[in-house]
Amino acid sequence: MLTNITPDHLDRYDGFADYAAAKERLFTLQHADQTAVIATGDDPSRMIASRVAHRLVRVSAHDIADQTLWPSLQGPHNAQNVACAKAVARALGVDDEAIEAGDGDAAYQSLRDHISKAYITRLKLDAKAVEAGE
Repeated sequence: MLTNITPDHLDRYDGFADYAAAKERLFTLQHADQTAVIATGDDPSRMIASRVAHRLVRVSAHDIADQTLWPSLQGPHNAQNVACAKAVARALGVDDEAIEAGDGDAAYQSLRDHISKAYITRLKLDAKAVEAGE
């Protein structure tokens, strides 16, 4: 899942292009049967999405029309995060009815926790491989 590419963490890279390339490389490490979820709200993310050669779900802050269910998660960046979380849940096999029934701050946090527990180890390993140039 890629939420955005902004000029943060540049202290670890040789500039913005190198940082974007490292993020893109994570998707090249995915298998053909895996799903890439990419929020395409910025040009670098749209470029990465255009080069994904396997299952891809593009999301946007505009995919979330009503944020009143998450009073502590307002603003376009949080709408985009919710759109990403819902897309990942669908990719994991959670049906839309269950996703919609779970709307709200606590449910969103629970969904984020579930995704984190399922994938954080793999993402950390993949990130280390990218940083090591493997």
